[in-house]
Amino acid sequence: MLYDTIIIMKVQKILTPIEKTEHDGISFTLIRKNVKNINLRITHNGDVHISAPYKTDINIIYDFVSRKKQWILLNSNKLSAEKGFFMYLGKELPKDILKGESIERFYKQKAQEILNQRYNKMCDALSVFPKPALNIKPMKGKYGYYTKTENTVYLNSRLILVPIECIDYVIVHELMHTIYFNHGKEFHKALKAAVPKEKELRNILAKYVLW
Repeated sequence: MLYDTIIIMKVQKILTPIEKTEHDGISFTLIRKNVKNINLRITHNGDVHISAPYKTDINIIYDFVSRKKQWILLNSNKLSAEKGFFMYLGKELPKDILKGESIERFYKQKAQEILNQRYNKMCDALSVFPKPALNIKPMKGKYGYYTKTENTVYLNSRLILVPIECIDYVIVHELMHTIYFNHGKEFHKALKAAVPKEKELRNILAKYVLW
């Protein structure tokens, strides 16, 4: 009887393998089962579950995650909002602390305050003088950019959602363009020297929906 039980357990493990993994900044639970298509759902607590046919190549699943990334992030953020929370500097805060103030007004005020503060700090840390002008505004598809003709750094105001170290990384990235006007080897070498954790910070940034 004990032998039969062990056999059943082994078969069950083969038929319903579950694996926690991550791709393109998205952490998810992968469940291989008897289904025809790859399916995606977000649980009540924000966890991402993906089910796929047994023999689906992992790279096909990763491609699926990349294509659904913005949807996953957007709906995870909506779920947090529905539970009475909002994102600020990489943390979920209760809406109660707003005391009736709108989230967008809070974001706008804090973006001006925090991004200006971090910009000045990064300019000082990198000995950038004179400092390029700073323009903070909502953007689609960009964290920020630098224009040589205007000598101005533009930052996405929605960066107020991400952790401080990610904000600093974006600022340093744009300040590097005051010296290096493309993403060549010298640019990446200088950026890596200034921000050793750049790859890790890029992955963290990718988890937030800013546009």
